[in-house]
Amino acid sequence: MRPRRAISAGQRYLDSFIGGAERDPWLAWMRLVWQETSDNESARGELDLALSTLADWRRNQPGNPV
Repeated sequence: MRPRRAISAGQRYLDSFIGGAERDPWLAWMRLVWQETSDNESARGELDLALSTLADWRRNQPGNPV
């Protein structure tokens, strides 16, 4: 059996299209979940910023602002 080649985080989704049409519904769903599960508005704001940044970084389609 051949050893598996390590895949970097950046290569993991290269065969999947990730653009605004995929990013936006995912973020909307995540926001709904943490609004329903956390009363800590400050923590939700920090999480929103972190996940929005991550979602933008994962986009691999034209128009990616990063």
